[in-house]
Amino acid sequence: IIISHDREFLDAITTVTLHLEDAGLTRYGGNYTTFEEMRAERLEQQQELVQRQEREQRLRRRSQELP
Repeated sequence: IIISHDREFLDAITTVTLHLEDAGLTRYGGNYTTFEEMRAERLEQQQELVQRQEREQRLRRRSQELP
């Protein structure tokens, strides 16, 4: 286990990153740059899912309000 804030160092030596967030552990393969890219993509996908679910809920509410 290595804990560091030096991104260049982490990029040079890591092959797997374990990310602890919200009491969950996610494994990312690759160096630190790959981790950052994959995490950003994952967060974007989660945000898109939330937005899609919110749109669907609004549409359901509107359809229920129609006579």
